[in-house]
Amino acid sequence: LHYPLRRQRQMCIRDRLISDDFVFIGSKNETQTKDEMLVVFNDISKLRQLEKMKEDFIGNVSHELRTPISVIRANAETLIHGKFIDDPNAIGFTEAILTQSENMTETVSELLKLSSIEAGEYDLNMENHRLSNLINQTVKAHQDQARLRNISLNVQIQEDIDIVVDASAFSIILSNFVTNALKHSPSNSEILIKNDLEDDFLTTLSVIDHGKGIPKKYRDRVFERFFRVDKGRAKHSGGTGLGLAISKHLARLMGYEVGMKPNKPNGSRFWISVNYASSEEEKSLTPELA
Repeated sequence: LHYPLRRQRQMCIRDRLISDDFVFIGSKNETQTKDEMLVVFNDISKLRQLEKMKEDFIGNVSHELRTPISVIRANAETLIHGKFIDDPNAIGFTEAILTQSENMTETVSELLKLSSIEAGEYDLNMENHRLSNLINQTVKAHQDQARLRNISLNVQIQEDIDIVVDASAFSIILSNFVTNALKHSPSNSEILIKNDLEDDFLTTLSVIDHGKGIPKKYRDRVFERFFRVDKGRAKHSGGTGLGLAISKHLARLMGYEVGMKPNKPNGSRFWISVNYASSEEEKSLTPELA
């Protein structure tokens, strides 16, 4: 079967990233009158069942934790703002309880979001959106955080490009990339947001920082849930360790790819490739999700 290049690439992405039920190897023998094809099937039913059990367990635990954490947070806020306690040490302890309960609330919220995506309960609305508008919204949301450390957010993109995405999902992905770049960028540095057009109606959007970068042995794991390169530093920088995992799943849900590669001479480049349509095109290039 011969598909147009763009459609063929999307189908490959879908089979490789979402299905993963089989390994497909094709070969053609030019010396004989008939083509030959080799198909290798791998049964991973047990692995999928274990993965599903793990996902269900995390989702169920997150639901059960949400209510008690909310109660703890509400009580701590009442004690502090209601002036029920005067002892400085007691106030300090209560503020610590409030801070940790807020962190736990964020973690549970991210876990529930991830569980919803993995269960296929995240509804997509794939439409054409102006790339510059989506990027400007994200940059505006992170401008104050960047200004505190004198980090400039430099945007270099084509102004007349429309991309085919779910606006909410794409904004979450881009926001996670920028947040990650801010955490790992030194003060008085620059984060570059740019896009490169491909030959098959794809554009690759990159968020590039100039931090220490990620060691080679960890690069394949950065999109795993809860994974952090520097666990000690993560306690001070905050975050749940779920942002990149959520980004990966949202991209897959839209039929796209995300990835990471080192930036020379230092830093990291996180990217997502999406379908685009120039402003002159009238026909939507919405990827087929079925």
